[in-house]
Amino acid sequence: MEIIDIHRFPLERPRKNSYNKERLREKREYRVKIVLEVKGVEQKRMEYCNGCGRKLKIENGILKEDIFEGRKAWGFFSKKDLTMDSFCLCEECYEEIIRNFKIPIERFNQTEAI
Repeated sequence: MEIIDIHRFPLERPRKNSYNKERLREKREYRVKIVLEVKGVEQKRMEYCNGCGRKLKIENGILKEDIFEGRKAWGFFSKKDLTMDSFCLCEECYEEIIRNFKIPIERFNQTEAI
């Protein structure tokens, strides 16, 4: 998986005297391409369960089963300072993990779907 550093390409505002419309258009197109590539990598990552490795059910680009998405931005008091972890679990892997908790999770019923 290729990691793309979008911070290497800072937004620049043109000076009033040196307005270059073509250069700005090229930069804008390049940034859009980078964002689309990052979204493509993220969507490709979500094709498989990180727990069991099973390919998730996707039809026409739409996920046809519910998954647990975990994201964690690690802070200053961790050994993973300023890194972010992200993973997906199918329902079976999620149930297996929470079954091993020493303190059970809290589960609530919803009255309407959001």
